[in-house]
Amino acid sequence: MVENPAGAAATLQGATSYGATHNPDQYADLLKLQKQTGVPPVVSNGNEQQVRQAADVNRLDYDHFVALNPRTTAWASNPDNAAVSGVDEVERLGAIEQHAGSMRAMTPWEGFSSKYLHPAFQAKPAAADRVEPCSGAGRQLYQWPPG
Repeated sequence: MVENPAGAAATLQGATSYGATHNPDQYADLLKLQKQTGVPPVVSNGNEQQVRQAADVNRLDYDHFVALNPRTTAWASNPDNAAVSGVDEVERLGAIEQHAGSMRAMTPWEGFSSKYLHPAFQAKPAAADRVEPCSGAGRQLYQWPPG
């Protein structure tokens, strides 16, 4: 039960009056934009494009992005490239660059052998690949090939 029916009725009337003056779908978009940017619908209404652009520009952590994605940074630093790609695509290209780097870091065989190959079958260095120390003329020398 409502404690103050007259006050509640006035509040409801004001809210429905405000709601009737707005397109529900558009207002839902404005509320979503408010969650992303903190800009209330009363301010962003009619300025959605500018608010979205400001949100896009401020979305990237530029120092972090530059450190992780040097090639994408070089490409996207050209204003024409940045304009035709947009912030979303620049982020995607950065992610691709990071994943490509991690794929180059390990060959398929290294990944397979370290995870799935029994240690008895993993390659061991041959005797010819080892360098063993020997002494000569008061200093330690290395004998190649060992033996």
